[in-house]
Amino acid sequence: MRGSSIIRVCIVIFIAQASCSRAGEHSTGTCSTLGICGHREDGDVLSCAETRPAPSMNSTGLSKLQLVCPQLAAERGSDPHFCCTEQQLDTIQSQIQIANIFLLGCPACSHNFKHLFCLLECHPDQATFTNVTATQPAHDTGVTSVANVSYYVTPHFGQALFDSCKDVTYPVLNQKAMKFVGGGAQTYQEWLDFIGTVKDARFPPTGSPFQMDFPPLGELPEGMRALNASLASCCEGPLACSGGAITTDSHLRTLFAMHELVDRLAAPYGEEAGAAGNATLSSVCFKPLGAECAIQSVAQYWQLSVDVYEHGSPPMMVPVTPEFCYGHWNTQCLSAYGAPIDPHVVLGGFPTAAAEFRNFSADATAFVVTFLLDPAPALRPAAEAWEAAFTMLAHTRLRSMAEEAGLRLSFSAQRSVADEISREGWADAWTVVASYAAMLAYIAAAMGTFPRGQPRLLHSRIGLGLAGVSCVAASVAAALGLFGWAGTPATLIVMEVIPFLALAVGVDNMFILASALERQPRSRPLPQRAGLALAAVGPSILLAATCEVVAFALGGMTTMPALRSFALCAALAVALDFGLQVTAFMAVLVMDDARIEAGRADCLPWIRLKDTGSRAPLFGSEELEAEEEEGAEAETRLLSASGPGFSQDDDLGEASLGERSVTGALRALIRDRLVPALRRPAVKSGVLVTFTVFFILSLAALPRLERGLEQSTALPADSYLQDYFADVAGLLRVGPPLILVVEGLDLTQHAHDNVTAICSVSGCDPDSLLNEVSRAALAPWQSFLAAPAASWLDDFITWLSPDAPLCCRQHGGDLGGGILGLGPDPDPAYCPPPDQEPCASDPTACADCRPCLGPGELSDGRPTLAQFQARLPWFLAAKPSAACAKGGAGAYDAALRRSASDATAVAGLSQGRVDASAFRTSYVALSRQADFIQALKASRGFAEEQSRALGLQVYAYSIFHVFFEQYLTIAGEAATILGIAATAVFVICLAMTGSPVAACLVLLTLASMVVDLLGLMTLTGIQLNAVSVVNLVAALGIGVEFCAHLLHAFMEESGDREQRTAAALTHVGAAVLAGITLTKFVGVAVLAFARTQIFRVYFFRMYLALVLVGAAHGLILLPVLLSLLGPSAWDRWELCPAPSGRWRGSLGAALPSELFRDEEEEGVGASLAAQGSAGARAGRG
Repeated sequence: MRGSSIIRVCIVIFIAQASCSRAGEHSTGTCSTLGICGHREDGDVLSCAETRPAPSMNSTGLSKLQLVCPQLAAERGSDPHFCCTEQQLDTIQSQIQIANIFLLGCPACSHNFKHLFCLLECHPDQATFTNVTATQPAHDTGVTSVANVSYYVTPHFGQALFDSCKDVTYPVLNQKAMKFVGGGAQTYQEWLDFIGTVKDARFPPTGSPFQMDFPPLGELPEGMRALNASLASCCEGPLACSGGAITTDSHLRTLFAMHELVDRLAAPYGEEAGAAGNATLSSVCFKPLGAECAIQSVAQYWQLSVDVYEHGSPPMMVPVTPEFCYGHWNTQCLSAYGAPIDPHVVLGGFPTAAAEFRNFSADATAFVVTFLLDPAPALRPAAEAWEAAFTMLAHTRLRSMAEEAGLRLSFSAQRSVADEISREGWADAWTVVASYAAMLAYIAAAMGTFPRGQPRLLHSRIGLGLAGVSCVAASVAAALGLFGWAGTPATLIVMEVIPFLALAVGVDNMFILASALERQPRSRPLPQRAGLALAAVGPSILLAATCEVVAFALGGMTTMPALRSFALCAALAVALDFGLQVTAFMAVLVMDDARIEAGRADCLPWIRLKDTGSRAPLFGSEELEAEEEEGAEAETRLLSASGPGFSQDDDLGEASLGERSVTGALRALIRDRLVPALRRPAVKSGVLVTFTVFFILSLAALPRLERGLEQSTALPADSYLQDYFADVAGLLRVGPPLILVVEGLDLTQHAHDNVTAICSVSGCDPDSLLNEVSRAALAPWQSFLAAPAASWLDDFITWLSPDAPLCCRQHGGDLGGGILGLGPDPDPAYCPPPDQEPCASDPTACADCRPCLGPGELSDGRPTLAQFQARLPWFLAAKPSAACAKGGAGAYDAALRRSASDATAVAGLSQGRVDASAFRTSYVALSRQADFIQALKASRGFAEEQSRALGLQVYAYSIFHVFFEQYLTIAGEAATILGIAATAVFVICLAMTGSPVAACLVLLTLASMVVDLLGLMTLTGIQLNAVSVVNLVAALGIGVEFCAHLLHAFMEESGDREQRTAAALTHVGAAVLAGITLTKFVGVAVLAFARTQIFRVYFFRMYLALVLVGAAHGLILLPVLLSLLGPSAWDRWELCPAPSGRWRGSLGAALPSELFRDEEEEGVGASLAAQGSAGARAGRG
């Protein structure tokens, strides 16, 4: 009741004095209070009771006004007249901080509350709405000061102020903020009365140092007018009130609970090495400033303590809100380890555009927590064990806690990517096995024949397929083994792509060799038929293999390690595969043919089946059997899949093709459907137009082909890192750190300009390195830099300067101590700032401490070499604190290259230089692969430009550079390796066919195929990277398989271009279609079910495109080009007996007579149409 009585008395007195006010004291441009005249007994300041015109404020005061009262400064424009001083502005700023703890949940409310006091204290027309009704002498000065004042405000102003704050919630206690800052006021008048109550009227005494009344307008004295200023409304633009998107009380408490679990986590390690222990966060964390771990988290605003969150920290013991700390993170909400925590680092999801961003509380949708671990090698086993335990904890308890709180948790550790990639190796192991099993089953089925009425085990060729695949596997294993023996690591690309490539080449050769053997006359002995078959198709196999081996070998000239290892290993694998195909597989093929002729079961040769009669040919040819019945005494032809002697009119027994073999059915399909279609002029025109249009469109799409490899693509689809990488890309609002390294910084006196060319403090070159970084950060859309660089050099100069006397201090000696600032003691001891130990607890321990330098001892504002050598080590060990925030410990521990052999511990400093030092800035937030590549390119360009300008070696480094550097040159590398390979194919085709036209057609087909693949990559979202480039190189090799055999058959056939094309496509097309296209299609189809995205994207999707595009070019485009532009056929050889008993060709090439001994004995003359070597060929192409 006593307090209520005092209030009533004051009001009465106020009203009485107000009625006696003089009208002349309340004109515009007049102040009723101005300045601070003294203090109360409790130390609170008292305003002067002085009526006078509003004075002009100096530039320093105007700058402070813009900071404290931005709206008032903006509204007054260029008018410098105000009714407050700089000291009063400081008082406003400090006195509203406690209230802001409760009000920052709504920035509009916080802004309006501060603006209220700016208007009452500083408005240049203050006297028009202010009336001093009582004065008092100041306790310390005795100067007349304000004791009671009346402020008149309009109801509209008061209601707008109240409306902006009435619904603000203080989340710590989940109660209305008005309960704490307004005494639970229900109207604006109740709130203003509560604000204005003098502190003496409350217990405990808190509030205004003098009585402030807000009378109703009915009591407004004559000549005065009520204040009616504009205020921000809640939810208005950047001052919108918080909806508690993430920083709600319940979410923060969940975060505190998670931190507690992580802090208690212990992981055993070292048992294998016999030095078992338990790794905890405290034992492995990074501690830059003492004993506390460097953890970046919103919870650090309360030192990771829920008790501090609830009750506050000494000396104020007032709980602070997140909103308050978002505005005071670098002053009053420091972390437990002593460093400020930028909300941009620990929050995510808020908009980055200034026009869209309101405030962190309203817009942030994610907490971002980072546990920094010590990188010391000795701690690596413990750190890895702790990371493994943390990952398990996050998978289980932390994730369930997040879900219970309505949150979603994503996380990653340093080892996570390696662990998941290792798991990936097994994730799709069965998928790969199934893929190769499917191809093997298809090969066995496609190579076998299944005539009606005959045992399937007789004509199936599972054993032959296994033997052929074993040859491929042996060649791949041998190539990998030899390169492993040479020290070349087997990458994932090599392990995945080379088996695919070798199998494509090997299976194609298997079908061609089997086809060639099948077409030899059965009247001849099996070994002779095998020799003739190999002589017929061996040159085309050799042509394809030579092109591939040489192309891949030359591709090994690339500078990209992944491409180089693949190209060289592929060249060796193909060469070994060729050798095994024409030797081991050919031998097994002959043995399998002998098994069939003997009527023995496939894979079970000890079982003899019943007599099966005549043998069904693999490719459904019955002409051979007719030849055998007629005797063919006059001539014996060498018949093969690519040799002459067949035309489109051959009777191939098509009625039974589908019943006899897969390959026979394919041959009939090509002969009866594809060949007649391609003969039509309209179809040819359509083919050429279609391929030309697609080629042009693919070329046009090349600039849109993205470079890079998304991290999520390289991981299993069910990996927990998928969510993490998605959240990093979508929610993180800070970019990776960027380090600018300067080598060989000369600090000697004659190199004084080197320091000014780097630093950015007063007196440094305007175009110095650090000034250029600051300028570049102003255009982040071009430079990708987010902020000026942190500079050890600038901070050292400031730390050493006499203008910061509490920073660089030493024990003993006079102030400064000599010209070099080294003092009379040549080896003085460092003295920390007064707020650090031992000075803080025992002032006598630092009683003799003096500044390192006196006035004028910093030469031209720059340290001398001796000062660098003596004081730089002190700076790097100095801890920052409130007294001196410029200490280098923690911030610059790794900024300079250290050396134990140098007396200063800084490499090169004893010799007058800093060998290498780093200046740290950061990129803007980078989310797409293109962003990382462009950022890397921009920083590299910036560093090169600065190197030229400064005459120093400057280079840029960030942790992602090592992964993305390849993408700066990958387009050129891809063009080079593909160009070299294509050139090699052209030269070899020219040398082995003798026809420039043939070589050009093959080159044109391969070029079109590769460009079309690049176009499809753009269309399907496949990025250009080492994996896709390797696939493109493999595609070129497989494309040679599609083209070489068809070209060789075309060169061997007789007739006009149409007839030769039809015959070549009929004879070779089925083998190519069955050997490469369908085999790969079966295997690739299984990869569609892979769990890992890299298999689905770069192996299923790209291999499928490779097979389809390759088949289209080899079986459609190339035949059309050959029918229109194909070269002339080769001359044939005529074989006749020679007097020596050997057989001699028409060009003089002798062949062993043993090959034709049976024919000589029967008196049968023979002529042979076959391909010879390139040197013995009379080519007319």
